Amino acid sequence: MGESIKGLCKNYNAIVRCEFLDDDIFSIRLVEYYKTKTANIPDDDNAKIFIKNLDCILRKYVEDYSFSKKLKNSVDIDSIIKSDFSNYDRLVDYMLTFCEKYDNDKSEIIVNTRWIWGDIMNNVRLLFMGTPEFGLPTLKALHENYNVIGVVCQPDKPSDRGKVVYSPIKKYAVDNNIKVYQPVKFKEEFKEIIKDNPEIVVTCAYGQILPQEFLDYPKYGCINIHGSLLPKLRGGAPIHRAIIDGYGKTGITIMKMALKMDAGDIISKSEIPILDTDNAGTLHDKLSIVGRDLIIKTLPDIISGNITPIKQKEEEATYAWNIKREDEKIDFNKISREIVNQIRGLNPWPGAYTILGGKILKIWNAKETENYPEDDVINGQITAIYEDGIGVKTGNGEMIITELQLEGRTKMTANEFINGVVNKDVIVGRVLE
Repeated sequence: MGESIKGLCKNYNAIVRCEFLDDDIFSIRLVEYYKTKTANIPDDDNAKIFIKNLDCILRKYVEDYSFSKKLKNSVDIDSIIKSDFSNYDRLVDYMLTFCEKYDNDKSEIIVNTRWIWGDIMNNVRLLFMGTPEFGLPTLKALHENYNVIGVVCQPDKPSDRGKVVYSPIKKYAVDNNIKVYQPVKFKEEFKEIIKDNPEIVVTCAYGQILPQEFLDYPKYGCINIHGSLLPKLRGGAPIHRAIIDGYGKTGITIMKMALKMDAGDIISKSEIPILDTDNAGTLHDKLSIVGRDLIIKTLPDIISGNITPIKQKEEEATYAWNIKREDEKIDFNKISREIVNQIRGLNPWPGAYTILGGKILKIWNAKETENYPEDDVINGQITAIYEDGIGVKTGNGEMIITELQLEGRTKMTANEFINGVVNKDVIVGRVLE
């Protein structure tokens, strides 16, 4: 393998000298670049095929006048490779076109192309920023495919028992020997982070405003994974609000970060429907996977400069403000659909609630009905006990509570709750406040 590398470097040293005459500095950089790229390839037949295919690519480069002209204007080989091969598919096509002189199987060519492309991408110094579980699939995928030099997450918080519990992001970073930063005041502490020279920053539910000096630092920019189809639902609770507000679809937006909240230029989007069976938990899990897949698909184009970001239309912006305690209280004067959406949008956290007999009653699941109670029944009054739950009067008819949790008790089905009541007739007619 060593002789192959030496031969390759000698060959291209000569070619470059011939092509660029006295540009010795560039020829040396080219040789050193490919010494680095091939240093860790195993000494076997696959490595020889790799060298042969790499040899073919480089020969085509130096024979191509337009590419030669480009080289004359730059000594940054990394930029040249990334701009010329802006995505993996184009690199494969290039290989297949110009390796026909060799009798290699196409699958071998594609495999070896992956080595080249992977090597290019793996050299980018990537910093990940996020704290909650939503970003965990993304961090895992980035760690598997890129050079993750560090993770920035929120400071540790003690549990109810006073013991410090790592966030999902920090736990993964620690378990995989990734450097962790936990600034308390990011604006005052970020300069320590950029000493590690991140070339691209990917944020996913980090939760702090980043200063412009930090946003401007990475070579390839600061990129955010947002849980909505921007400009809709900017803010900290896009998943909850999408369901609460009755959206029929949502998705993930990859965007360039800006000082204004979630207002940066859009790079890519991926859309999914919101099903009637979805709640905030199921939608969270779906979108975390969509976000993972979309950032992995989009990053090569970002790094290569093969993107055309689109400015958001400010007039179409809506907002997903963080959930407050008053958002959790059920108002039975609303129509059934709005109440059911509220319940779905707050499940599994923090939960929609009402008051029964002076105690908090959390409602975890409910559904609409076509029933309309008698005129003397007031909104919030329990109308009937059904096989599948408890009927309650709403602003436009009736809804059925199917899963609930009374203060001090565990979560249970409505029927389990009713079965624990000695006098079931007492339930009907009571008012949920």
